[in-house]
Amino acid sequence: MSALALLEIAVGAVGYAVGPVALQRGLAHLPAVAFVLFFALIGEVGPVRATVIPYVNPAVAAVLGVAILGERFTVGMGVVFALVLAGSVLATRPPRTPERVAEPDVLEAVAS
Repeated sequence: MSALALLEIAVGAVGYAVGPVALQRGLAHLPAVAFVLFFALIGEVGPVRATVIPYVNPAVAAVLGVAILGERFTVGMGVVFALVLAGSVLATRPPRTPERVAEPDVLEAVAS
């Protein structure tokens, strides 16, 4: 893989990560319908979870390529498809709240 290809991948990844925050801060005043819907999504699920949507696009493209264009489905495509879906599920699950462990009250120990 060439250095240019790696740079393009890095720029795309940074763009996906920074895009929602830049839109929310700099383009919130624009009346375009797509922006309004995307801002509503960001408001509902947060900027981190909203960026998971584009990660599913390659998996959908692979399925459509097989179903519509008659492309061959390979084992590698299946593995990557499963990884994309698993990563998306893990990234969008609600955060776990740590269970509180019963501990002796430190203030009572210090006070006595």
